[in-house]
Amino acid sequence: MKTKHDIAKVAVNTSDIMNGIRPTALSAIALVVITGACARPPEPEPVPEGAAPLARECEVVSLTDGGADAVNVALLDEVSPAHAPRPRNDAERLLFRHLYETLIRVDCQGRVYPGLAASWSTADRGHSWRFVLRADARFWDGSPVTANDVVWSWQGDEQRLGAQAFDSVGVEDRRTLTVHFERAYPEVPRLLADLKHAVMLSRPGPRWPLGTGPYRIERPIASSDRAHVIMRAAPVFDESRPRIDFHLAAGADVRDLLDGGIDVLITGDPEVLEYVAMRPEFVSVSLTWDRTYVLVAPSRVRALHHGEFVGDTLRLPPEILDAFARDAVRGAARGHRALAWWEDAGSCESVIDSLKDLPPAIPIAPYRVRGPRRVAYARGDDIARGLAERIVALATRPTSPEQAAALGLAIPGLLGAEDPTTVVELGAYEFELALVRGSEFLIVLALPTVALDHCHQLLNLANRVPWLAVGRLAPSATIVPLVDTRRHLIARKGAAAVSLNWDGTLLIGGADPGGGSVP
Repeated sequence: MKTKHDIAKVAVNTSDIMNGIRPTALSAIALVVITGACARPPEPEPVPEGAAPLARECEVVSLTDGGADAVNVALLDEVSPAHAPRPRNDAERLLFRHLYETLIRVDCQGRVYPGLAASWSTADRGHSWRFVLRADARFWDGSPVTANDVVWSWQGDEQRLGAQAFDSVGVEDRRTLTVHFERAYPEVPRLLADLKHAVMLSRPGPRWPLGTGPYRIERPIASSDRAHVIMRAAPVFDESRPRIDFHLAAGADVRDLLDGGIDVLITGDPEVLEYVAMRPEFVSVSLTWDRTYVLVAPSRVRALHHGEFVGDTLRLPPEILDAFARDAVRGAARGHRALAWWEDAGSCESVIDSLKDLPPAIPIAPYRVRGPRRVAYARGDDIARGLAERIVALATRPTSPEQAAALGLAIPGLLGAEDPTTVVELGAYEFELALVRGSEFLIVLALPTVALDHCHQLLNLANRVPWLAVGRLAPSATIVPLVDTRRHLIARKGAAAVSLNWDGTLLIGGADPGGGSVP
């Protein structure tokens, strides 16, 4: 059914993303060492020179006056309290960033700021990092945040963490903990700014876990037209902040939302951008290139194993990548531009060496004898679907011999087979299972373009797609990048200041979402 704007409504639902499928060799739970609070007196904290807000360069929408008392933000994916604070999609990432804190924060320029930790230090050249929590750190109910709370928050959600980020955690006293790493970090490990390591306090039932962030969810309410649900977020510690009403509007027509009073949303729909260009009360801001779509193929990995070609010499040429961005993607896209984190593994020798000890994973797809070869993508990902359909079209009915030939070289077996090549949409669990098993001929996969710690991201990739043989084969050889994508922020003028976090997530209401000062 079409809306009054005659746009098809698309619902993106990633709430069933699979939980915990990974090789056992990479899934060891961190050892947690709890010592008594009186084991050792805390060392004095460094005296900061003063509070430092997050960089103003990260503010993409500024205010000339105080802004609105309440800001309406549209979330176009499904959101579940059961996932908090570990997001499964972009909507949860935006919402959870306002509710939960990590020990440290990283801004859009890559600079580190205090989060729950007021200070940090290392005494062994970066293998162990000692964090002292803010004295005023409180959960929403007013209870103080302790070092044990941080540890139990991490450990209790271990099955969602993917490859473990650290070896062990030691608690010295109520406000002090030490995180131990196998490899040395000469600077504070930025991976601790990922929401995977946000701190929460579990509560029974379907309620939101307690957080320490500047906002808390008060209650869900119906929108005025009862078309969707609103998660009302109220400021906890600073009443000068605006209230934020997060509208859960998966599948809604974006232009209807804007007409209905939404102040902030993110979209990649070019028709919406054209509509906004005619509305002077809105501003449109291009966000960072934050997602890269790639191909992973068991047949390519097998050819690399057998020495049949050198993968780095068979990258798709720029003109082919630009053609994919132009012809297969609806929205802002460009042919992939190097370097992404998986293409820059030169400083990750210790991580790669640790993966060499794992037995080689055997994918299933290359050994199928009969049946159609399938190009798989994740349900709800329209960009991946468009890329998959374009690849099948080039393989079965080539309109461009150059594109088809380049793809045939990059993906052994794509051209010339008797069995047909088809496109298949997989649910979240099935998609992750296909990645682990290598059970499809070709998979279109969206990867984050940037990473806080690309070596740790390599571990997660090896965990998620073990047959890529990270450690034996270079990821830059096994992965075939296609396009980079980005979205646009649509904001009503005068409603709220909006800033960007390190991963492109929006921060509503100003540049500085938390307390603390630079150590």
